[in-house]
Amino acid sequence: MKPVKLVLQAFGPFAGREEIDFSRLPPGALFLISGPTGAGKTSILDGITYALYGDTSGGERSAREMRSHHAAATLLTEVEFEFDFAGKRYRARRQPEQERAALRGSGMVREPAKGALERYAADSGRWEPLTARISEIATRVEELLG
Repeated sequence: MKPVKLVLQAFGPFAGREEIDFSRLPPGALFLISGPTGAGKTSILDGITYALYGDTSGGERSAREMRSHHAAATLLTEVEFEFDFAGKRYRARRQPEQERAALRGSGMVREPAKGALERYAADSGRWEPLTARISEIATRVEELLG
């Protein structure tokens, strides 16, 4: 598996929307995730693991606990991870169950967990859904990656 792009929104220490474009690395390059304590290194790995499997990398935190305490109440926590495998591009997207600001009136509304696993079809230029069932995403990823 080769990572292509990771988007983290209101996830871990990232209050806004952060995008890591791995495609900018030279082919075959090794890379290092470095930075001071608290910079969000583990959160990057948590984001990848959560997108693929619905859990964090160390299993110490639940997906609901990964919501940024610094994010605006109107901004949903979500993770999107694109990767290449066996000559094809895939995208895993997830939103944990969370509370968000009500669109009308005041107060908070519970937003259910959502997710999808898709494969890019180069001939049509579109993402084809493989599954949109939260319970199936990790199973399909395991079947794909082993």
